Amino acid sequence: MTLLNKTDEYIYKRLIWKAGQYNLPSDFSFFYNNLPLKMREYLSGQIITSPNEIPVLFFTKPSQEWTLLSTRQLFGYNNSHVYSILLEDIAHLTSKKFADENAKFTSGLKKSDWHELIITCKDGQILLFHARKGSDLFALWNILLMAVRFYR
Repeated sequence: MTLLNKTDEYIYKRLIWKAGQYNLPSDFSFFYNNLPLKMREYLSGQIITSPNEIPVLFFTKPSQEWTLLSTRQLFGYNNSHVYSILLEDIAHLTSKKFADENAKFTSGLKKSDWHELIITCKDGQILLFHARKGSDLFALWNILLMAVRFYR
């Protein structure tokens, strides 16, 4: 199936399916359609989507940063501004904690403490995306890996 055959509805269903494999939603991750109306209205005012694009998963953490995955983009908020990247423009994903340790695993590097993803864009720009530490971050990471493959 080529990207031309992968409609937003198809990608939406695949993302929901993949989220189920990671026991989402959780206390800090939500299906966009299940968010309270007030929160969806807030998010709609913060993001710009294309006509057929569907917001799918919302991740947050106690410090109030958030990430929203749609069928075409990834949106982030770092407590000061909202930013986004098209899924097709993602070149590389890694954990901020992993990158901070110079990509070397040490005994002090616990995966359960990871709560930020570093996304490197094809143009070299680096963006930071947030989720609650541990399983929510790894769910986001793995779901995002699948989503990016749709555009390669």
